[in-house]
Amino acid sequence: MALEAVALDLHPLQQTLFAQKGHGAATGTWLSSIPTGLPKRTSQARRWTCTVAKSNPPEGFSDAWTDSLLRMQQFGETVIGLPYHDGPECLIYRKDAL
Repeated sequence: MALEAVALDLHPLQQTLFAQKGHGAATGTWLSSIPTGLPKRTSQARRWTCTVAKSNPPEGFSDAWTDSLLRMQQFGETVIGLPYHDGPECLIYRKDAL
C-alpha cells in the first residue's frame, strides 16, 4: 500500500471528498488529516514556547486570534503553540450524515 500526500485548498478539498461520484471519504479513496502543528507536550516544549511568547509576542497576541484557534494550545497561562493563520475558519460536513 502506498500513501500519496496531496495538499488541497478548501474548495478542491470539499469537491474531492464529497462531490465526486466514486471518490472521496465514502469510498475510502481519501483519508484526510488536519494537522494542528502542536509541539509535543513536554515540559521543555512548554517552557520554550511560553518563554518566547512572553518575551517576544507576535503582533496583536492574543487578540489577533479567536478563542477557537487558541484554546487548544493554552493550558492556564502556558502557551504551547500559536496558530499559523487567523482564518477563515470552516466546517466541512456531509449532509447525509446529519
